This record gives sequence, structure tokens and C-alpha cells, in this order.
Amino acid sequence: MLPKAQFRTAKCYEKLLQWNNAGETYLRVVANYPQSDLASVSLYNAGFSFESAGKLQAAAATFEKLAQLYPKSDEVADVLFKAGEIYGKIKDWPGVTRVNKEFSTRFGNDVNRVIQAKCMIGIALYMQNRPAEALVQLQQTISSYDKLDNPSAANKYYAAKAEFTIAEINLDDMNKIALTLPRETYKKQLGLKTNALEKAIEHYSKVINYKISEWTTRSVFQIGQAYEDFATGIFKQERQKNLQLDDRMALELGIAKAVEEYCVNKAAHFHEQNIKLGIKEKIEDKYILLSRKKITSLPLMAGENYLTLVDIVQNSANIRKLDGFALIAKKLEVLQKIAPFQERAINLFLKCLEMGAAYQENDEFYLRACGLITKLSFTVGETYADVAAVSRDAPIPAAFDPYEAFVYKTKLLKQIEGYEDKALENYMRTVKIAEAYKIDDDYVKQTKQKIPELLFFRARCYDLLCQASVNNPPYPKNVAAAEKDEYQARFEEIALKFQENAFDVYKTILAYAKQNYATGDFVTHTYVRMFQNAPSEYGIKKDKIDTNVITSGPEWKCSTDSQPLWNTLDFNDQEWCQVQKVISSKITMTGFPVKIPSPMWYGAGDPKMPQTYKPALNFFTRRTFYCKHAPQSAFIYIASTGRINAYLNGVLLLPDTTPTIPNSAHKWDLSGKMREGKNIISLWISNTSETSYGVYPYLVYTSTGYDYLPQPPGSSLPMESALVAEDKYQFPAIRNFPVTKRESKKDLK
Repeated sequence: MLPKAQFRTAKCYEKLLQWNNAGETYLRVVANYPQSDLASVSLYNAGFSFESAGKLQAAAATFEKLAQLYPKSDEVADVLFKAGEIYGKIKDWPGVTRVNKEFSTRFGNDVNRVIQAKCMIGIALYMQNRPAEALVQLQQTISSYDKLDNPSAANKYYAAKAEFTIAEINLDDMNKIALTLPRETYKKQLGLKTNALEKAIEHYSKVINYKISEWTTRSVFQIGQAYEDFATGIFKQERQKNLQLDDRMALELGIAKAVEEYCVNKAAHFHEQNIKLGIKEKIEDKYILLSRKKITSLPLMAGENYLTLVDIVQNSANIRKLDGFALIAKKLEVLQKIAPFQERAINLFLKCLEMGAAYQENDEFYLRACGLITKLSFTVGETYADVAAVSRDAPIPAAFDPYEAFVYKTKLLKQIEGYEDKALENYMRTVKIAEAYKIDDDYVKQTKQKIPELLFFRARCYDLLCQASVNNPPYPKNVAAAEKDEYQARFEEIALKFQENAFDVYKTILAYAKQNYATGDFVTHTYVRMFQNAPSEYGIKKDKIDTNVITSGPEWKCSTDSQPLWNTLDFNDQEWCQVQKVISSKITMTGFPVKIPSPMWYGAGDPKMPQTYKPALNFFTRRTFYCKHAPQSAFIYIASTGRINAYLNGVLLLPDTTPTIPNSAHKWDLSGKMREGKNIISLWISNTSETSYGVYPYLVYTSTGYDYLPQPPGSSLPMESALVAEDKYQFPAIRNFPVTKRESKKDLK
């Protein structure tokens, strides 16, 4: 009765979910009554109770004990297998090995579970750092699986796991092989390392053939990881010390290329395939997520390897004490060495951005690549631009005469175009990458300012050479006067070509500004130059009201004799005299809207000496003026001491009469009578007394026209036209390319 009582007590603990007490009570049944019919059942129940209590080590040991104490029990196979599973969960690898070996020996015909047991033996041996023994068990697992006609899903799972573990063992072998010197040792190690890599890839690929999603994504990830590990091994290889710079660069370049090949062309490729598989099968497991990180981190890492090469070259180049052509030569030498590395780095950073954008992986590696690619592309462009600037500003030989200097500068501009083109290529690549990937850092902002600066100086140099060709032709020294005309024609032809070159580049700058590729002061300089050349094309058309006044002044022509058609537009008044400003009598004139005009007349003698002045009795005068636009309103006020006949463009305005109000000006509305272009006011005044003379004209008219105002790109308001006049606006000075002004006729003699 006692065994049953204890057994029932254990059962009560089970019902109360007191699993540990239940397990301990079951064990007491076995300990106290080993021969009881309840002993084996108690061990069985104790194992499950300890498992439920989370005491997995005790549970596994209890199941294993059951198999040992009661080998003929019906539950032996189950509990032995169960013990192996639990030992695996708690990573008790000796326990896994021991129990599964016993299971395989005793129950080798259990085809549904022996494959798992053999697989776990192999894994346990592997985890105990016994890879050779592990490989034997894992190969047996796969061989047993291959013999099955209709394997279960579990068998398939563990066969895949065995294949995966074989791959892991080969990967470990590969990673243990360090590449060291001397050269013969290195070659042998590289061969072994390559062989281990190929074996690992082979077995990972076999895992994929089982088509179990968990193992597939993990294996594809590990293929990528294997290639990455191989690349890391190459990068960490032992390097020969004290190499010359060229030898060192050759070695490092070979390493960088290998890292790129294995990290990007192979590893990143498989990680991308893993992501695509996840998208297709709608899987988002741990290994898909890890692959997502790799598609950005691997191209970034490979690109940074090339930047290391750039640093090595730049640190070895001593250019601080150089200037002039020596500086140019050294910069070009450095450029030639680092350009391929920079180009590869940029392409790899771009690969990082492409992959990150394609799979929405904007992680820390993507963001770092964003910063590096704009910085590097800008720096490359800046280096070429600097070479162009140094070349352009290099001193011109002092012995050159103006013609030789002109030819030198012309050739110089052609020579540096290649550097400018490379600079522009890299600048444009910077802004287009920034546009594509929405990057807006300081390097992008600087690039958008450097693009117009670079192009402006190119255009401005041609522009200034054009002006020099026309304004101050640089004739050869001691050129004969007879040859000057021939040279002049050639210079004019050259000037047209230079002008075309310059303005084509100016237009390119403004086109880039419109696309938001160019900003800053040099866009403004460019716009101003284009406005100066064609204000109606580049200016903002704006209506304006102009008020103009025609009054007394030397512009009036006069005569004392009437001549045919004297008051018409086409009359030639070149022989007429200039009117005289006379001292008015003490007559006060009224009726003017403003201050009374000065009186005009003509006579013999000096008008300032009234005692001797002899005024003409008949006085004919006319004034020609031009209207930019037909006036909307116009009024003329005329006062005179005598009778007046007034004409507008030959048409009589007033009858031959004196003012109706003494000493008062007449007012006439000329609105609609004046025209755009040339107009003429003609007056005929006749006096009856030599002591009273003078005519007081005042014409005021307004017209609504328009003007073109400069408004550079990015400006919200137009500028005043006067600020951008050619004699007012200051463009940046360029050494060796001064502004030239047209020589006067006197200077040309």
C-alpha cells in the first residue's frame, strides 16, 4: 500500500501544478520501492514533472535513468530520445552525445528518429570541438537520409541541419587559416583557405536544395558570410614590411580588389538573393534581417578600403613647399595615383546607396555612405578644379610681348579644359547622386556653389580675351602698319569665336541654376553678364510711367527768316542758330504749372546788355525731340510778348493771335497728337517792339512704357538696372586676364 500512497501523493502535487514536489515524490517511490510495478511509471512521470518545473537537467537525467534501469520498458525508446532532446535544449553536449549514441545503437531501426539522433550526435561533437568525429556522424546522417524512400518532414529537417553543420565545420576550418609570410607559406595557406571556402559553399548550397525556409534563408546568409570571412582573411594577411611606396600600393590595391570581389560581387549578391527570397516567400526571419544589414555594410566596407589607399598616397606626397608649375606637376602626379582608388570607392558607396534604396534599408551604413560619397566626389572635383586654377594663375613669362601673351593664354585655356571637365564631371555626379538619394549635406551645398564658379571662370576668361581682341588688339611687336588691318580682321574673327564660347558656358550655368545644380554669387555674376548682353531676353519686363519736359534751352534752333517747310519734321535746321537766353523784361508771366521758363530770343549783340542788344522782330524757332513710346497725355504752355504761331509736327496749334489774358501762358492739350519716335515743336513769334521780346515754352508729356530689370536666379525682387551697368558692376578679378577698355581714337593713331 505504501508505494501506491506515495504515487497518489505525487499525482496530487501534479494536479496542484506543484511540479517539483511531484517529481521529487515520484523519485522517492523509485528509491524506496525499486521493484514495485510503479517504479518505471514513477520515473517516467518524474521526468515530465521536472520538465514542467523547468528543471531540464533533472528531467533529462531522469529519462536517461529510466532507460538504464528498465531497458525492457515500453517507454525506453521514447524517454531516451526525449532525454537527448532535452540535453540539446540545455546545450549539455556530452549528454546529447551519450544519449543519442545509445539511442542509435539500441533503436537503429527507428527510421523516423535515428536520423535526428545521428544529426544531434554530430552537432554535439562539433560543439565539443571534435570536428573530425562530428563529420563522420553528420555524413552518416545524410547517408541514412538518402536511403529513405519517403522521409518524414522531421528527417528532412535534420538532414538539412546535418548538411548545414558540415558547412559550418568547413567554414571554421577556413577561418582558422591565417595568411602569413613567407610567400610560399602564403600560397599554401591561400590554397587551403580557398579549398575550405569551396567546401563550405558546396554544403550550404546542398542545404538550400532541401527547400526548408528556415535552413534556406540561414544557408544563403551563411554563403554570404563565408565570402565575407574569406575577404576579411585576405585583408588581415601578414604584410611585408619596409616596402617601397609603389610596391606597397600594388599590394594594397590587390587586397582591396579581392575584398571588393568577395564582399560585394559575391557576399552582397547572396545577401540580396536572400532578401529577394524573403520578399517572394513573405519571410522576414532573423537571417533575412541580417542580410538586409549586409547589403549596405559590405559595399561601404569595400569602399573604405580604397580610401585607405588614397590616404597612403596623400600622406606620402609632400606638396607644402611647392608652388607654380612644380605644384601643378606634383598635384597631377598624386591625382594619377589616387584617381582609380577614388573612382572605385565612389562606385562602391553608390552601390551601398542603390541597395539601401532598393530595399528600404536606410541604416547607419547607408547614412555613412551618403556622407562619404558626397564628400569624396566633391573632393575629387575640387582637386581637378584646383589644378585648373593654379594653372590659369601661373605667372606668364615676363619676356612675352602682348601678342605672345595672348597666344599663351589662348593655349592655356585649351590645356586646362580637361581638368575643368573632370572637375565638372565629379561636381555634377555629386549633385545628381544627392538629387537621386535626397542628400543635402554641406558638400552638396558647396558643390552647387563650385559648379558655377568653375564654369564662370572658364567663360569669363574667353569673354575677357574677346574684349581684348576687339578693344585693345595685341598686335605682334614691331608689326608693320600695313599688316595691322589683316591682324585686326583675324582678331575680330577670334573674338567672335571666344564670345560664342563664353556665352555658351554662361547659358550652361543658368541652365544648371534652373535645375538647382548651381547656386550662389557666381550664378548672379553669370546672370548679370547675360543681362548686360541681352537685357530684353534675360530681364524682367516692367511697366513704368515716364514724365518728360521740354522747355527753354540750347536745344532750340532759330532763325529770323522763314524758309519753306521750316516747321516740318524733315526740314534740315543744321544751318540755324542756337537760341539766346535773354534777360526778361519786368513782365511777370503766369499760367505755368511750375516755375516760369527762361525767355528765349535771337538778335544782334549780347542779350546780357539790353542797351546795345538788337532783338529781331520776327523769330522762328524749332525743337526736335524723341518719344520712346507714344505719350498718353501731353500739355504745352507757351507765353510770349508777341503774337505766336505754334506747330506740332508741322500742324498749326494756335491761330495768329495774342494771348487773351495779358502776360499769361496759353495751355493746349496735345494728348493723342504726339507720336512715338521723332516729334518737333515749331514757333513763329512776331513782336511790334524791340523793347519787349521773349518766348516761354513748356511742354510736359507722360508715356507708359516698360523697362527690363535684372533679377538673378534665386532673387525675389529685381535689381536696379544701374547697379549692373558694364561700367558699374564688379566681376571677380582673374589674374592674367585683366579687363580691357576700348582705346580712344587718339590712342589708336
